[in-house]
Amino acid sequence: MDLAKNWKVLLLIAFLIISVGIIGFRGIDFGIDFKGGSLFQIEFSEAVDDVEERVKITQTIQQRIDWTGLLDTTVNFFGERFAIVQIAETDPEVIERIESLLRRQGKFEVMLAGDVIFTGDDIIEIPQSPTQGASFQRQGESVIWTLPFILKSTAAEQFKQASFHQCELISFDPQTGRLYDCAQTYFFIDRPLASIVITPRSVYTSDVQKFQTGNHLEGQPGGLTVEEVLENGRITQILVEESGLRDTQITELQGLVDTHPKAIIPPSLDPAIKTQLESMGFELREVQFPDSNLQPWLWNAVGLRQIISLTES
Repeated sequence: MDLAKNWKVLLLIAFLIISVGIIGFRGIDFGIDFKGGSLFQIEFSEAVDDVEERVKITQTIQQRIDWTGLLDTTVNFFGERFAIVQIAETDPEVIERIESLLRRQGKFEVMLAGDVIFTGDDIIEIPQSPTQGASFQRQGESVIWTLPFILKSTAAEQFKQASFHQCELISFDPQTGRLYDCAQTYFFIDRPLASIVITPRSVYTSDVQKFQTGNHLEGQPGGLTVEEVLENGRITQILVEESGLRDTQITELQGLVDTHPKAIIPPSLDPAIKTQLESMGFELREVQFPDSNLQPWLWNAVGLRQIISLTES
């Protein structure tokens, strides 16, 4: 069976930030009006003369914008050093958000049970037509965009195999029918590799509560634990007390520095602990706390963007 033709996997994702590949560019001039819309000019650090590479870059930029639901967008190369992005939008807040997306560089990964099941490179197309599954819905004060993914045949088959038997029947309701408990897929941008997360006890305690409560506007379901997030992202965390590193932790860190040379830390980490980490040879990367008080610090620290449950169908 030709999976590319006969079995297109459509993942319906709300508020998904799509950021695939790595595009180096020096700057963006934006906010230039054109026919009632706006234009972004992206200058690349090096000339791009390969046709296939241009296509890949164009698709990457398009995917970064698609999640916003702006259906009337175009991306074109201008010469070998510039790409022009045109959108039919003038709202300053939307423009600012899109500029932020275009500036972001990252690798997009979808994980299930700790394994990568597909990446941004596996996405063939994100259909924008409502007839192909794209939709826009308002729920109270929030907005939900539904964006379908069409995957390469190999990635589609891998997703099919990975998601098989990942739902468990837990009860039956006479009105709604069968109720299932299904595994969750984790969507990352720039999931930290060769890194450890250093979390102070106070930050950990706050994150535990926030993961339990959830934040649906940010795609974060309730009832999660810190440990589930770490396990599904294959991420190593060291939990430190306010009093400092224990001797056993120092020994553990000394054994990790060769394989995990980067340490992700919050701004509140004790300066003395920072000094200890640097003296061991760790490269420190400070991740700020989220703007929203409802969102855990770990969510930002590990590049988590969305958690979507599988369905029994």
